Amino acid sequence: MKVLTLIVSFNGARWLHKCLTALMQQDGEVSVMVIDNHSTDQSQQILSEFAGKIRLIHLPENIGFGQACNIGLRAALAENFDYAFLLNQDATVEANTISTLVNIATRYQVDVLSPLHYNGQGTALDPLFSSCLDARATPAILQDLARGEVSEVYPTRFVNAAAWLVSRHALQTVGGFDPMFFHYGEDNDYLYRAAFHGLLVAVTPLAKIFHDRPTPPSFLRLPPSRMANAELVQLKNPNRSFPHALLISAARTGYRALREAANLRLRNSIHAIRIFLRVTVRSRAILQNRKLIRTPGPSFLIHAPNRD
Repeated sequence: MKVLTLIVSFNGARWLHKCLTALMQQDGEVSVMVIDNHSTDQSQQILSEFAGKIRLIHLPENIGFGQACNIGLRAALAENFDYAFLLNQDATVEANTISTLVNIATRYQVDVLSPLHYNGQGTALDPLFSSCLDARATPAILQDLARGEVSEVYPTRFVNAAAWLVSRHALQTVGGFDPMFFHYGEDNDYLYRAAFHGLLVAVTPLAKIFHDRPTPPSFLRLPPSRMANAELVQLKNPNRSFPHALLISAARTGYRALREAANLRLRNSIHAIRIFLRVTVRSRAILQNRKLIRTPGPSFLIHAPNRD
């Protein structure tokens, strides 16, 4: 099985050497492509140390995680790779991580497969990843982990894209990341699309990564762009009609605004409404992209993207 490992880097000098060194120690042959989003720190110097071992693409500007990742996904399709392995620049792998993922994904026909995500020290599960393992998202896995009796595969509704093994079938059916998302939210959107097309998304406890990142703030403390992306994800969800998704988003926004106003946090209340309006003015582009993603095919990898 041919696997293309893809890393989108942006000012990741703190992590890149450790990340790439671990990949060089993988079982079997390793193909690694790094797409650098115009880093301005010491990333270029570190990446140059791996010349001849990785394929490196320097972008003249930061085009965001999803669009940069799509460059590698197009290469995976064009060069007939069986899988693409997406790995964050701030994550490291064990020697058998990729080979284990490939073995399990092939045997169980999983289209998007994630290992367990530990924190950077390996002392506990990554806090945000843990939230992906609750009973609604990934039934039974926490109970099985506690008992020490785990299955190889657990279907899940969502797992963040810090480490995804994505099948060629997924790229041909779902495509790449929607460029409407500059950064954050593109993985939620992708998995909603995968579910719409009946693809299997799963977590395996037999492989792990170590994700060195801080816990992000609560929703209303997020930057406006991330709050807007959270609403955009819901409006783009092809498993709901657009009017239904719009109604849910409006109701959620109204609840947040009233709650904040009742607690005399008027600035937060106004902020929530502004975020909703910021997203809904893009309704025309959202509807166009919803139509595109409902048709099986390599969306956003071959078709012209709509970013507006």
